[in-house]
Amino acid sequence: MLLSKLAQTELISLAKSFIPPLLPTFHKGQTGKVAIIGGCEDYTGAPFFSAHAAATLGIDLTHVVCEYNAGTVIKSYSPNLMVHPYLYETDNVPSQFSNNHERFLKDKVFPKIYSLLSRIDVAILGPGFGRNPLMLKQLELIIGKLKETNKFFVLDADSLWLVTQNPDLVRNYEKAILTPNIVELSRLCEKLNIDFDISKNLTLEESLDIAKKLSKELNVAVIVKGHDDLIINGEDHIVSSSEGSLKRVGGQGDSLSGLIGGFLAWANAYQNSLWKVQDDPKLTTSQLILLSAFAGSFLTRTSAHKAFELKKRSMQTTDLHDHIAESFTEIFES
Repeated sequence: MLLSKLAQTELISLAKSFIPPLLPTFHKGQTGKVAIIGGCEDYTGAPFFSAHAAATLGIDLTHVVCEYNAGTVIKSYSPNLMVHPYLYETDNVPSQFSNNHERFLKDKVFPKIYSLLSRIDVAILGPGFGRNPLMLKQLELIIGKLKETNKFFVLDADSLWLVTQNPDLVRNYEKAILTPNIVELSRLCEKLNIDFDISKNLTLEESLDIAKKLSKELNVAVIVKGHDDLIINGEDHIVSSSEGSLKRVGGQGDSLSGLIGGFLAWANAYQNSLWKVQDDPKLTTSQLILLSAFAGSFLTRTSAHKAFELKKRSMQTTDLHDHIAESFTEIFES
């Protein structure tokens, strides 16, 4: 079944099939455990938006693993999130380890991070992460552990910059999805020798062709964010073109990554047969990633549209979040 051949209503119906029912037999955590890996001293809003979007979607347990100096700030935004200031920028490493960062990471940092990663379903990498060299080294090790333990993960923001430096970090990993905007897409294409001129106005077909080349080159799923969100996984694709917001404000991409991660957590529960599913055969991993990205995109766009209708130019990402619950009900539970 090619999802590219289906109408929007059919795609929504398929997405509904892996949204878990609310059953009295479920316990805390069964319908989603997500971790956002991001947040540093300069950027604390991005990981909050991603985590809050996932939590508002309906994820049971939402974690933020951030840089040491960002923890208190992010904790102050919401008591609903579990915030772990486990990561370290170079200047914040304790003095006794200043000449031995590798030992510090091995002995003090990664035992805690790896323990948390073992308990989650999905990781969202990059919101507010920054590009400090030691932070990027930690992110590289986190990606390796997620692959080793066969976890779904979403790459956004600075994690995409890391992939641009080393595409082999994600190459051929079927449970990853990249979420580049046009600038991030341009960097990736340049690195991978894919012809793309960011200054040109491309048709939908031309844009799809470039996105497909990127997906095929890395053999991973990609959602290219723009006027239309182009979601590609190998030969199959979905174009998400529902109405959104005319106001472009920082944080909406972080919200999108959180929602995609949330739907992937539900896809993971679906794959693990948490509840009785009627589908025969079940949706494949590739289809679940495409549909999770589509569902996240559709919900983000609908929520943003509602927020923009009310707030116009003053709209902020927090306004978008105020409409996630009602938009979800309209789209997936009506």
